[in-house]
Amino acid sequence: MAAISGDRSVAQAMVAASTEIVHVVGIGDSNQVHNSNGWDNGWQYAFLNANTTARMFATGWTSPNNNGQSGFNIGYLSAESFIDIGDTSTDYSEFDSFVGPSGTFDSCNVASGSTSPASSGVAGVYLDSTHPQLTEAAQWQGHYGTFDNTPSGAATFAPRARTSPSNSGIPGYTHPGTVSCKTGTFGLAVATVQWPADAGRNEQIQAGYKRPGFSNIVGPFFAPFNRIVFTEQNSGFAYTTLLFQGGQSCRVAANSILGMESDFFSTMFGKMRQDSIDASQTPKVVIKINHGLNDRNDTNASVGPATESDSSTAAGFVDNVTAIVNEFETRWTAEGWDTSELHFAIMPAHRIATTEDTDLAAYRSAIETYAASRSRILSINPTDLNDYSEYTANSNAWLSGGSDAIHLSKTGHEQVALTALNAIQDYAQASSKKKKIMNKLLGA
Repeated sequence: MAAISGDRSVAQAMVAASTEIVHVVGIGDSNQVHNSNGWDNGWQYAFLNANTTARMFATGWTSPNNNGQSGFNIGYLSAESFIDIGDTSTDYSEFDSFVGPSGTFDSCNVASGSTSPASSGVAGVYLDSTHPQLTEAAQWQGHYGTFDNTPSGAATFAPRARTSPSNSGIPGYTHPGTVSCKTGTFGLAVATVQWPADAGRNEQIQAGYKRPGFSNIVGPFFAPFNRIVFTEQNSGFAYTTLLFQGGQSCRVAANSILGMESDFFSTMFGKMRQDSIDASQTPKVVIKINHGLNDRNDTNASVGPATESDSSTAAGFVDNVTAIVNEFETRWTAEGWDTSELHFAIMPAHRIATTEDTDLAAYRSAIETYAASRSRILSINPTDLNDYSEYTANSNAWLSGGSDAIHLSKTGHEQVALTALNAIQDYAQASSKKKKIMNKLLGA
């Protein structure tokens, strides 16, 4: 088997992050955000440190509710900062279709007549003081619900940004003041806060729907997701975790995708596409699927077109992956978008032993065959990326806690992702070299 195989256009789309905007969307099990790191952190680290590096165009889209306050803090040196009330159920059915997958995109809600006080936190996104692009100009973007005029509450919020721990407003930043969510119609709008570049900036930046000590959120209020965009260049990656489902299989992920709310899908992925369109670029969205570990124990029927009787088999695993791919393509087409913008990179788990698990080996072989048979699919085989001795070197440094092979450490996720991305870049460039040779032979 090959470390990287399948449609080279997927590899080329990922490499394009060095010169264009590329959105990567992660779907995985507990390793997706393990210990607030996982593949979410690992792949972002890889883009920033690969042989062909890419800057970060934006943080991933995240829920301002931080997984119902359980706190997994998604992001590479950035994270969610959650609201104090933590209500994940919308009080108005008009917003139900804008709510994302449970556990990752739980919405942020304040009931009519309630207040989220300024003393309770930011409710937004922060950039760590060590973030490599901390000093750049940037813009916080927060989606929020708009209401008709029937709610009795004030329905206001005042988005702000500050540095921490000094709790100072960022010099030169601009904000919209107090925003009224009562516009006369139910819908979704975007509030922005922006700040200029500052080479001397050295404190954490916190930006969101309120600023501690200065502004409250007064219900009713609804917010599904927000992010920070670095505005100096129209290039780089943005990595968004769409699903992380601890202890669950690819079949469960497929069912979550099949049941994804339509307005959430069209808004989230529409925004990703629009980033590229606004920069006069062709949209590039890569769906990164990382499953396999829990699939070994899932004997339920698969949910793809083949409906295999046992999801734990290689055929069942591929069928569940196919269900995800098909659903994305179907929805993409229904939105009137070109599916050539959409790519899939599939890695059936990481290595867990010197002698590979027979089920995982079967999944990897089956995904390689699948990738060879279908366009815009890339197979990533970790067996051929790193020897297991690399995982166990330096007192098992790549294993979570130094002993848990099922979950990798922060370093483990970073190094496996980095090896994979470098191999993907080589795979993409091999195609370009081959084309140049053929053109030379043909006299082109």
